[in-house]
Amino acid sequence: MNSQKSLKVLLNTAHNFPDFPGVAYFLRYLHAGIEAAGIDVDYALGFGAGAGTLNILVEPFDDAVASQLLENKARSGNEYILVATEFLTGDTLNAFGGPETADATHYSRDNTWRMRHDAFMKAASGARAVWVTTVAQAPAFREKLPDIPVLPIPLSYAPALNHIPKGDQTKYYDVLFLGAQTPYRQALLQDLRSDIAIETPPFLPDMLYHPIASQARICLHLKLQAAWPFTSVIRHHSLLHAATYIVSEACDVPGELDTFIETVPADGLSDLLRERLADPDLALKAQRMKANFMRHGSLRQEFRTLLSESFD
Repeated sequence: MNSQKSLKVLLNTAHNFPDFPGVAYFLRYLHAGIEAAGIDVDYALGFGAGAGTLNILVEPFDDAVASQLLENKARSGNEYILVATEFLTGDTLNAFGGPETADATHYSRDNTWRMRHDAFMKAASGARAVWVTTVAQAPAFREKLPDIPVLPIPLSYAPALNHIPKGDQTKYYDVLFLGAQTPYRQALLQDLRSDIAIETPPFLPDMLYHPIASQARICLHLKLQAAWPFTSVIRHHSLLHAATYIVSEACDVPGELDTFIETVPADGLSDLLRERLADPDLALKAQRMKANFMRHGSLRQEFRTLLSESFD
């Protein structure tokens, strides 16, 4: 692939983008990886139509955005790649059969998932490739999109995203949870709070995420719902660039970065958190956790391979 090709990573505002700092972090990671691969990359609010432009659009987006993307390709001839952020389940997304139909968050809005599925598949009809955020997503998307490459995004250490606290990092929080407040999570957090101090702030702007996470002795990650089989590898990836010890609720399907963090089933969380908080060497173990991840993968080579295979 021509190393001078300009890749436009699009900041999509079609579906509550400002409310999701994880989307901003993920776009910054894609930017860092593509740049490390030696490709000219920038952010854009619209679809680039200049000669040699490759548009990369991260889901979520709606039907109108899908139509604009297809029209832009028909008019300019520019290729585009889609990034799937959710799990394909039949003719919708994330239909894992959970009981939480009264969940006020978007995770239980069936009509929203169907809209996002339909818009994604409409846009995929003209895509050069589809990238997925975890290996576990790939089989279902490959079955539904057999004519284009479906490729997992490498989850390597990105020096540009590394957060280095100034001097000795003061730890203001014992346990910090940064995530959407689904009913399942709220109930589990309430149980854990019976003997553990857990801070649960609202969504933080992307610029504050790593500094605040680094102020916690432990950062906790929980499943979205009891029946949710997959963890959030992007959450793990982000926290591994901070300076904190990471404990994550174990899921049925292990995540690619589970080997760098500590996972435990829900019924073991309370005992584990109390044990880790009592450990005088916890800060040192957090440093080792991050150091192990920092040796993981080659951002430059893995993104070069990803881009090359997208055009095979």
